[in-house]
Parts: sequence; structure tokens; C-alpha cells
Amino acid sequence: MAVQIIRPIFLLCALSCLVQLGWGLDCYKCSTIYYEDCHDLQNISKAEVETCPNSGEPTYCTKVTFQYQHKQVTHRGCAIDDCNKELQKLQRVYSFNAFNSCDFCTGNLCNSAANIDLTVTFVIALLISASKLL
Repeated sequence: MAVQIIRPIFLLCALSCLVQLGWGLDCYKCSTIYYEDCHDLQNISKAEVETCPNSGEPTYCTKVTFQYQHKQVTHRGCAIDDCNKELQKLQRVYSFNAFNSCDFCTGNLCNSAANIDLTVTFVIALLISASKLL
């Protein structure tokens, strides 16, 4: 009986470990045009943070740099892992032809504020599994 209960809980833990993108991914949302420290993760703490929407596709935090009105601009936000789609989206707001760089990540390397999608599900399922085993 206990094994029948533990298996679904273990599967829930395993699945929650694999689903690291999308739901609950918090990204900084800013542009150096409006917030000059958007390019610098050391001073970005006052920037707006957005939770990425669940669009059915894996979502990442993105950091894009490009030339706009003879200045280098950094733009941060949620995006799918596709520079071409991100370029099309940003071209509606700014008029530029190409990115200097286009980076996607899920950690603190370029843009992430926090990734909270694993914590609650994983911890609860792990505690239930551990209590059933003891």
C-alpha cells in the first residue's frame, strides 16, 4: 500500500526537477533607455521584476543589447529561446536592425531574478515521500 502512494509522489518529484522553465521564472524587466542600471546586475535591484507567462513554450530570461539612436541599449525581460522572434518583438518598440548580442538564461548569469517553480512542489513532495519511507 505504501509503495502505491510513494510512486506517484516520487514521479511528481522527478517531473518537478525536469520542469525548470516557464512557470514561476522571474526576470528583470527593464531597458537602459528608462533605467540606466539595466545593463549592470550589481545595481539592478531597483528594476521591475516580471513573472514569465505560461505560453506553452519554455520561457527564459533574456538580455539583449543593440544600438539605438547612437547609444548601446540593454533590454531585459522574459522571452522564448529565439533571437529572431525577440528581434521582431523589440523592433515594434525600437527601430533597429540587429542585436549586438542576444543571451538567454535561467540563472543569475545574465538576467534571472529568481526561479521559484521547483521549490514548493518539490519540497512538499519530497517531505511526503520521506515521511512515508520512515
